[in-house]
Amino acid sequence: MSLRLITGTANAGKTGAVLKEALAAAAAGASPIVAVPNLVDVRRLEAEISGKSPLGVRVVTLRQLTLELWSLFGDGRRIVDDSTREELLRRVVKDGVEESIAVVAPAPGFRRLLVGLAMGSSAEEGGAPLRGSPTSAIEGLLARYRSELASAGLIEQRWVGGLLAAQAPRIGGPLGVMRFDSLAAHEVEMLAGLSLTNEVTVALTWERMFAPTRANDGAIEYFNGMASSFVELAGPPAHQEIQVLGRRLYSSGSALESRQDVVVGLASGGEAEVAMIARIVADELGSGVRAERIVVAFPHTHRRIVALRTALRSRGISAEFDVTVPFQSTSFGRAWRALVSLAGGGGSRTEALTFIASPYSGAHSEAVHQLDREWRQGRTGDSRVLFNGVARLGGECEFAARLARRVATQPLSADTLLMWQELSDAMLAAAASKTVGMAPGITHSEDSAAHQALNRVLAQLARGSVEPPGLEDVLTLAATIQVSQPTSEAPGNVQVCDFSRVGSRRFDVVVLGGLTEDELPLGTKDSMEELLQRETVRRLEGEAGDRVRLQFYSLLSRARRKLYLVRQEADSEGRELRASELWEDVLDAYRPSDVPAGDEEGAPLPCLRLARADIEELAPALTVSRRQERSRADRMRLSVPIRNAVVSAEGLSALANESVSSATEIEAYLACPYRWFYERIVRPEEIDEALGARELGTHAHGLLAAFYRRLRAESGHQRVAPEWLGEALNLFDEVAAQAGRATTAQSLSEEMRLARAVAWARNVVGQDAALLPGFVPELFEFGFGDEPPFTFAGFPFRGRIDRIDAGSEGVFVTDYKSSREVTGLQKLGADGKVQAVIYACAAQHALGRPVCGSVYRSMSSGHLRGFWRHDLLGVLPVGMCEDDALDEGGFDAVVDSTEERVAEAIRGMRAGRIPRTPAVKGACTHCSLSVICEGARA
Repeated sequence: MSLRLITGTANAGKTGAVLKEALAAAAAGASPIVAVPNLVDVRRLEAEISGKSPLGVRVVTLRQLTLELWSLFGDGRRIVDDSTREELLRRVVKDGVEESIAVVAPAPGFRRLLVGLAMGSSAEEGGAPLRGSPTSAIEGLLARYRSELASAGLIEQRWVGGLLAAQAPRIGGPLGVMRFDSLAAHEVEMLAGLSLTNEVTVALTWERMFAPTRANDGAIEYFNGMASSFVELAGPPAHQEIQVLGRRLYSSGSALESRQDVVVGLASGGEAEVAMIARIVADELGSGVRAERIVVAFPHTHRRIVALRTALRSRGISAEFDVTVPFQSTSFGRAWRALVSLAGGGGSRTEALTFIASPYSGAHSEAVHQLDREWRQGRTGDSRVLFNGVARLGGECEFAARLARRVATQPLSADTLLMWQELSDAMLAAAASKTVGMAPGITHSEDSAAHQALNRVLAQLARGSVEPPGLEDVLTLAATIQVSQPTSEAPGNVQVCDFSRVGSRRFDVVVLGGLTEDELPLGTKDSMEELLQRETVRRLEGEAGDRVRLQFYSLLSRARRKLYLVRQEADSEGRELRASELWEDVLDAYRPSDVPAGDEEGAPLPCLRLARADIEELAPALTVSRRQERSRADRMRLSVPIRNAVVSAEGLSALANESVSSATEIEAYLACPYRWFYERIVRPEEIDEALGARELGTHAHGLLAAFYRRLRAESGHQRVAPEWLGEALNLFDEVAAQAGRATTAQSLSEEMRLARAVAWARNVVGQDAALLPGFVPELFEFGFGDEPPFTFAGFPFRGRIDRIDAGSEGVFVTDYKSSREVTGLQKLGADGKVQAVIYACAAQHALGRPVCGSVYRSMSSGHLRGFWRHDLLGVLPVGMCEDDALDEGGFDAVVDSTEERVAEAIRGMRAGRIPRTPAVKGACTHCSLSVICEGARA
């Protein structure tokens, strides 16, 4: 039989020559087979020849043909699937690795490295590398993998080509191989072997001494040694700019002249890049190009698929995405992984929210928000508590959680497979039942593709695993799943795909993005991974850089009329990004000889630019609704806003109807009205309940209240005394330890803050042994203002007093503070402090006893400041300040002046007066508005 080799540059007519032979064979009564790279090419070619030869020509992918031949002529071993390969390699690594690679073996990328090497290695043992070296250790793992494959009756697909070549089976008709830019080594070997007993014609993109096709030199040399016919087709005359660029891409010569057919685009950040591409596509559609005649391609499109879909949709552009996406990057995959991880006792609040906030939980959004609020306020981090909260949502969510709990506790096997698949079915059904609420960029077809890919891999694992994998192993293997969506190339849809999936299709407009060094590198790295791959990959496939250049050359040749090359010149943070060498190769073709390389301004190409500051362009690309919202705002007649005041009738009515005031709110307003309005009226919620000074103070308050309850119940003492202070501190330590077990710190810094709060409270207990002799702590967290009602300055007040001590002369009021410095009597007015006076009057009103003093007490420094009655207490109490003493007349005067300040503050609050005028030193220190407030900068 024979091997006919046809080569030529892109668009040289290679496909036509192969197809002509196939049609002639069919007309002569033979049964020709035509092999193409992928299913898209299969569908397109079948449609193309259906009118020329209705019968006799079979179109398949080369992979499909290989599998069919192996099933007919193989030795009975089954081709290993991706999930089974991962499982076998997991077992190989688990059984142990040599010391030279023990450090890197647990790394996430190590398994991926092994997978690539296993797929590309040969069926035979490798060479004999130096003992103890990383290469030797890796080869040892691969040898064990080969043994595992043999024991399981499996074989790698790449090994099949050589075995079939050795058998040279007859396939019943001539074989034509076309529309391939390059062939893998095992494919070259198989086709050469088939040519011994069959008529085989192979068409490859190659031209002698042509730099872009250098990657195919090894394959051409191999074929040429066996070919009975070698036809080198001359490329078409290069008249158009894109054709000329392809011919001159890697050669020297005079600079090309731009005819506006090749355009470059520079964007600052990923959002700007997709926004620019959406604008390019919209402009081309506006010029009359049909949507299906436009392709947008990236090296790794899945990294920006949601942003691309949103940007195109914002301009009313319908697109079809022919993209392979990692399962864990799909919405369905993230939700499934989150739920199963949580059910297995892992994960955090992030995983819990990932599931319940997705459409796959079936949970109502209001219930999700309420549960989220509950978790944040309680600082919930325990996975069991989180999982129980998920199940508590009921309905579809509870059903999925119950299934997840069952599968998480049992290995994946043939007996449990249906249960695993029932879980994924239930999640898909929950999403399908939702008519609204799908997140932007999520479609039911993507859900279905991810669901099918997961169930297929679960079935493969259940069937092919000798040792049933547990939950962690299933999660690890699920992370390797790749999800592909079938595409139909429907009219009216722009095509979006990876570089590798453009194939042989021709388009009027080709847009290539992601042309940065990070995303499309050509250089060779001296890493262990690169070294091992170079030793494993056969020379027939060429160097990695040459293969990328061949692919890029093929992509350029796909454009009939217009070619756009787009890259990010800086990332979203403004950091400069290096261009890919391919980008520089294109610009070099246009630069005059006297312009240095790297000078983009010296290449006379049309250049588009989009920066982060171009919000008018970027906004529609970020969310679909931005364009409509901006248009609506433009139509509105906006008046100049009035600063420092609430003017709306609704706002003023709401403020006027606030019937009950608190001393804390009055102090906040007096310190800074604008901060009071933002924090007390607007009340923005934090993403997580913070463990700040307020929360630490509350924790310390609780410890003191719990300590004194235990003190009275267990010791019989009413207060702490110097003679048994040690016993009291031991009791406090027990109380603190018990409270600590119920309080969860989520980081080392939070543990330190909680320890500080415990130290504050313990400091108070130590001070109490000497303070206010004759007084006993009577009330803690004493609430007032409900029954009986309490008014101050003519307004109703409500509040909670931290502590009230009682003695024979009256009562003493204490308000704990976490700050080191507290305000004394002489500065109450200047610091806007009214709480000590209001609480004193409230205690006197509620208990019917005179107030001997009211102080702010720093738990950290031990300072007590406020005021005390020397006419009731006599001598200066321990720890108090002489400057804070007053008598009955002085107390009445302080109450009067405080009532005036309170009344004025309440009138300002109800009138909506909120000037940015911090009246108290330090009011801006912890204010969340300080970065944008003119008052804070003044």
